[in-house]
Amino acid sequence: MQLIDIVRRTDAPRPWAEGEKIPWDDPAFSRRMLQEHLSQEHDAASRRFAVIDQHVAWIHD
Repeated sequence: MQLIDIVRRTDAPRPWAEGEKIPWDDPAFSRRMLQEHLSQEHDAASRRFAVIDQHVAWIHD
C-alpha cells in the first residue's frame, strides 16, 4: 500500500482488518521495544526522568 492509496480511499478502514502484525512473540523485537521504553535518550516511548520530574512538579505546584 502506498500513501496515495490511503489518501484516496473512500471507505473508513476496519480496525485490525489486516490482522495483528506486531511481533510480540519475537525475542529480538521484545528486547528492542524494552530498550526503547527504558532509554533516556529520547521521549519517543517513555519520558526521560527530567521530563517526568517536570510533570510531577507541575502537578505538585
